[in-house]
Amino acid sequence: MSSSTTSAAYHIGELAARSGLTPDTLRYYERLGVLSPVSRTSGGFRIYSQHTLERLRFIK
Repeated sequence: MSSSTTSAAYHIGELAARSGLTPDTLRYYERLGVLSPVSRTSGGFRIYSQHTLERLRFIK
């Protein structure tokens, strides 16, 4: 995997827009365990990786 693929970081709104899903759907997937829990900023915002975006595209 290239370093550019692993360094991408998205907030929930941007990930939702890129994946074609809603932020509520992403939170739901996380609660169900479809998505692994993600790291958060010191302010509590979820930070998603490029890998998560690719997983969502596969799921969809």
